[in-house]
Amino acid sequence: MNRVLMVVYNWPPRGGVGMMRALKFAKYLPQFGWEPIIITPESADSQIECDESYGDLPGVRIIKTRYPYSWGYKKHGVIARLAEKARTFLSIPDEHISWFRYAVAEGVKCYESEKYNLIFSTSPPETAHVIARELKKKTGIPWAADLRDPWTEYHHKKDPPLRRIRQAALEKRTIKDADTIITISPTLAKFMETKYGRQVNVITNGFDETDMHKLRTGAAGANKKFTITYAGKIHKDYQNPSIFFASIKELLSEGVIEKNELEINFNTYGRYKPDFEKIRAEYGLQGILNIYPPVSYENSLKKIYDSDAVLAFDWFGKRGFAGGVMPVKIFDYMGCGRPIVFITDKSDSDMSRVISHTRSGFLCRNKNEIKKAVTDLFLQFRKDGRVALNQDEAIIQNFTRRNLASNLAEVFYNVCKIHS
Repeated sequence: MNRVLMVVYNWPPRGGVGMMRALKFAKYLPQFGWEPIIITPESADSQIECDESYGDLPGVRIIKTRYPYSWGYKKHGVIARLAEKARTFLSIPDEHISWFRYAVAEGVKCYESEKYNLIFSTSPPETAHVIARELKKKTGIPWAADLRDPWTEYHHKKDPPLRRIRQAALEKRTIKDADTIITISPTLAKFMETKYGRQVNVITNGFDETDMHKLRTGAAGANKKFTITYAGKIHKDYQNPSIFFASIKELLSEGVIEKNELEINFNTYGRYKPDFEKIRAEYGLQGILNIYPPVSYENSLKKIYDSDAVLAFDWFGKRGFAGGVMPVKIFDYMGCGRPIVFITDKSDSDMSRVISHTRSGFLCRNKNEIKKAVTDLFLQFRKDGRVALNQDEAIIQNFTRRNLASNLAEVFYNVCKIHS
């Protein structure tokens, strides 16, 4: 069996979507001839925490390195916050660069004892790629770089000019040494191909059929109220929920839905989420709109599965890659078989295409389309007690984590063949 060293910052107990991508790849890669070795910090920052046992996978070895800084996202006090901002500003490519020396040392030691065949790194954070590049230089082993988001153009980055110049220079010299590049959507691949002048592989995120089987065996009965759920991060600068809430307000005022028949739940987190208290007051959604903190991945899936409809917002923006943002939640929604009310300002985004091709929900570009989608779903709920969805199961199978790991294994084999 071949071995792949996976440079992964987000690994249990650090949670989030980046962790899920690496975790599910590692779970299924052994079925396709690749034994994963995970190199990850033993203790580091994370917005979302999960059970450390999630990372205990059969056939997967985990190497936990030192990590000198652990400031955490739950900082208190002005000094701690200012220190964190200073560290973020001064650290290139990101605040996790202090992990570099320890990860490289352990990666070299691992190669000397186990002779892995390939290096794989995934970002953000981009420090993972800087580590992988150095390991390639020291071992001569080929390297596959997985960019879940653009590097310099990442939407959370608001760098001053000097930092942007330094960041761009580091990105250029780092990525040019990767033997292959992977990203999560066709639009992002096209953006990166133009930027890097080379082919980029597309391996989307997906859902795990094992997780879905557990949900089906413990399925809940019909809800007393028509329940719409949003799960995951939301960014107030790039995703605009106002049109959805305005549409719901009109449906309520028109008497299509009574207040006691509707429940809207947001399980959300992040530094950039909207002011939901203001939204609740502005649109008269007291007793309807509920905001909850993040829960474990299993509980999030259960909340999705037990809902009558789920909600998603496309990524608004003029940047060339805006249409390529594809959150993990879309695939979890599809795996759970819940109808998606997808609010977008475009019909040609990658998410729009996936939802259309799989028949997983409704593309809503204005209030009338939102109102029609919600009304149709609600009337079915009122009549049958549960909303059915006629998805294209054949297409949906392309997005299982097992099939996606198969695609990744094929990329690995091709890289090694060229390198040999």
